[in-house]
Amino acid sequence: MIHRNELVQYCDALLEAGAFRDACPNGLQVHGQDQVALVATCTSVSDEFFTEAIRAGAQLALVHHGLFWNGDERIIDPLMGGRLGRILTAGLNLLAYHLPLDAHPTLGNNAQLAGLLDLSEPRFDLGLIRGRAVGCRGRLPKSLSSQELAHKLDQALGGSSLVLPQGDGLVEQVGILSGSGGDLSVLLEAKRLGVELLVTGNLHEQSVAAAKELGLSLVACGHYNSEKLGVRALGDQIAAHFGIQVMHVDVPNPV
Repeated sequence: MIHRNELVQYCDALLEAGAFRDACPNGLQVHGQDQVALVATCTSVSDEFFTEAIRAGAQLALVHHGLFWNGDERIIDPLMGGRLGRILTAGLNLLAYHLPLDAHPTLGNNAQLAGLLDLSEPRFDLGLIRGRAVGCRGRLPKSLSSQELAHKLDQALGGSSLVLPQGDGLVEQVGILSGSGGDLSVLLEAKRLGVELLVTGNLHEQSVAAAKELGLSLVACGHYNSEKLGVRALGDQIAAHFGIQVMHVDVPNPV
């Protein structure tokens, strides 16, 4: 076992959690038991995830999308009350990292997707969010069609990507910005940086026409699928560093 605070301090430093201006608190969101022997990871909070983590005997839950977000009502409604009641009763700690876990150059969601595509020397200079870039771009080892690239991601992630190819040509220069990375500002930025195809989670309605006019291909593999690898990589890092047990929980989400 290790003390919860030691684990939290390690993750905060590793991910530079304090360097991001985020829409949520990064780090420990709910205090539970002091001692941690089993960590459960999942992309997002849900009653299903909490139930499975508690049933397995986890003392700490590690997620990308936590409980608290800017703009939420500052009341304990039935949804929040149910979730908080479950984890507080069990003494389950909740640790969440949003933008820090998108941006990390090896463990992050975008880095993990870049690894699936074998991008060479990915540069983390795409997707400026509140003063810091969290996405990356790089060159494929060989040219692929949009459909071939999407198939490669779908095989690894277990999803079915939305593919919007512009023309029938092959692409080499790929940009990656997980989650809701398909807004107009990102498309313009990607085009300016020489990206031929952008991989993201989900698109905005106006992005379809914009990408067509810019000649930029898009592969949207789903918000959940695009952001489920980073928390697993962080969990594996925790297991290797501290020698404690980590379990990965998948709660499939089609969005």
